[in-house]
Amino acid sequence: MSSFHFTSSPPSAQLVRDVQSLSSWPLEALQPFSGVLLAFLSQNPAQESVLKQFVESHPQLAEQARPCLTSLLTFFSASIKRGGSNTSAHVRADLAALGLDAERAELLSSQCLSSLSEAVEVALSKTLQAAQLEDIAWKFGVSAGGSEVDKMGSCFLQLQMNIDPGNEIEV
Repeated sequence: MSSFHFTSSPPSAQLVRDVQSLSSWPLEALQPFSGVLLAFLSQNPAQESVLKQFVESHPQLAEQARPCLTSLLTFFSASIKRGGSNTSAHVRADLAALGLDAERAELLSSQCLSSLSEAVEVALSKTLQAAQLEDIAWKFGVSAGGSEVDKMGSCFLQLQMNIDPGNEIEV
């Protein structure tokens, strides 16, 4: 089997089957399906309704839609994580190596990756932002005396951190 850009190990048989099944889909169904895929990649709150609309408008693909979506989400997530400067070419090459014809591989990669910058911005806006650390102080010691005998001679560390809760990080 050929080497892939999105993974260092061989892809699962389910992924290969699902990508190959996309070859039998009509092109006019694959374009709106890439919109469903993008809705899930960008964690759009309406992602389930987008999938439902796709299934309602393409009932012949209803049984294949969710497994193919799951496999493509896995594929694109891995591609994005391992991607470099040539992600689009790598995605097309990987889809072709998985058994998808060139026209469909081009359609999926171009539509999903061209809108990916928007998906990344949405994901970044939902990411937890940490406050900026202003000051830190610490103390280390050994307790020499106290009201409890079993705590005498034990080590301790006190840590005090002052943070700026109003810090805004620009993206």
